[in-house]
Amino acid sequence: MSRSSNAGLQFLVGRIAQFLKSGQYAERVGARAPVYLSVVLKYLAAEVLELAGNAARDNKKNRIVSSCTISNQLWFFVEPTLHTI
Repeated sequence: MSRSSNAGLQFLVGRIAQFLKSGQYAERVGARAPVYLSVVLKYLAAEVLELAGNAARDNKKNRIVSSCTISNQLWFFVEPTLHTI
Protein backbone atom coordinates (compact mmCIF):
# COMPACT_ATOMS: atom_id res chain seq x y z
CA MET A 1 0.00 0.00 0.00
CA SER A 2 1.13 3.52 -0.66
CA ARG A 3 1.70 6.15 1.99
CA SER A 4 -1.23 8.13 0.61
CA SER A 5 -3.68 5.25 1.00
CA ASN A 6 -2.31 4.42 4.45
CA ALA A 7 -2.98 7.99 5.57
CA GLY A 8 -6.33 8.14 3.74
CA LEU A 9 -5.24 11.09 1.61
CA GLN A 10 -5.93 12.15 -1.97
CA PHE A 11 -2.69 14.10 -2.38
CA LEU A 12 0.23 11.89 -3.36
CA VAL A 13 2.58 11.70 -0.39
CA GLY A 14 5.39 10.26 -2.50
CA ARG A 15 5.17 13.11 -4.99
CA ILE A 16 5.21 15.70 -2.21
CA ALA A 17 8.23 13.96 -0.65
CA GLN A 18 9.98 14.13 -4.01
CA PHE A 19 9.27 17.86 -4.31
CA LEU A 20 10.48 18.50 -0.77
CA LYS A 21 13.73 16.65 -1.39
CA SER A 22 14.42 18.18 -4.80
CA GLY A 23 13.46 21.72 -3.75
CA GLN A 24 16.40 22.02 -1.39
CA TYR A 25 14.28 23.41 1.44
CA ALA A 26 16.35 21.56 4.02
CA GLU A 27 19.30 19.18 4.11
CA ARG A 28 17.09 16.33 5.28
CA VAL A 29 13.36 15.71 5.14
CA GLY A 30 11.74 13.56 7.81
CA ALA A 31 9.52 10.62 6.97
CA ARG A 32 6.38 12.24 8.37
CA ALA A 33 6.91 15.70 6.86
CA PRO A 34 5.35 14.88 3.46
CA VAL A 35 2.38 13.22 5.16
CA TYR A 36 1.81 16.29 7.34
CA LEU A 37 2.12 18.61 4.33
CA SER A 38 -0.40 16.45 2.45
CA VAL A 39 -2.87 16.82 5.31
CA VAL A 40 -2.37 20.60 5.33
CA LEU A 41 -2.89 20.79 1.55
CA LYS A 42 -6.04 18.68 1.81
CA TYR A 43 -7.40 21.00 4.51
CA LEU A 44 -6.59 24.14 2.51
CA ALA A 45 -8.19 22.72 -0.63
CA ALA A 46 -11.34 21.83 1.31
CA GLU A 47 -11.55 25.33 2.79
CA VAL A 48 -11.09 27.04 -0.59
CA LEU A 49 -13.68 24.80 -2.24
CA GLU A 50 -16.14 25.42 0.58
CA LEU A 51 -15.72 29.19 0.26
CA ALA A 52 -16.07 28.99 -3.53
CA GLY A 53 -19.20 26.86 -3.17
CA ASN A 54 -20.71 29.31 -0.70
CA ALA A 55 -19.97 32.23 -3.03
CA ALA A 56 -21.51 30.36 -5.96
CA ARG A 57 -24.62 29.56 -3.93
CA ASP A 58 -24.94 33.18 -2.78
CA ASN A 59 -24.75 34.32 -6.42
CA LYS A 60 -27.29 31.64 -7.45
CA LYS A 61 -24.77 29.82 -9.62
CA ASN A 62 -24.48 26.07 -10.05
CA ARG A 63 -20.80 26.02 -10.97
CA ILE A 64 -17.68 27.14 -9.21
CA VAL A 65 -15.58 27.38 -12.39
CA SER A 66 -16.36 30.26 -14.69
CA SER A 67 -17.06 29.81 -18.38
CA CYS A 68 -13.69 31.39 -19.25
CA THR A 69 -11.13 28.67 -19.88
CA ILE A 70 -7.66 28.64 -18.41
CA SER A 71 -6.10 29.00 -21.84
CA ASN A 72 -8.09 32.20 -22.41
CA GLN A 73 -6.93 33.57 -19.08
CA LEU A 74 -3.31 32.73 -19.88
CA TRP A 75 -3.63 34.34 -23.30
CA PHE A 76 -4.81 37.53 -21.59
CA PHE A 77 -1.49 37.73 -19.73
CA VAL A 78 0.59 36.89 -22.80
CA GLU A 79 -1.09 39.27 -25.26
CA PRO A 80 -0.71 42.89 -24.06
CA THR A 81 -3.22 44.28 -26.60
CA LEU A 82 -6.06 42.54 -24.75
CA HIS A 83 -5.53 44.86 -21.77
CA THR A 84 -7.12 47.74 -23.70
CA ILE A 85 -10.39 45.91 -24.36
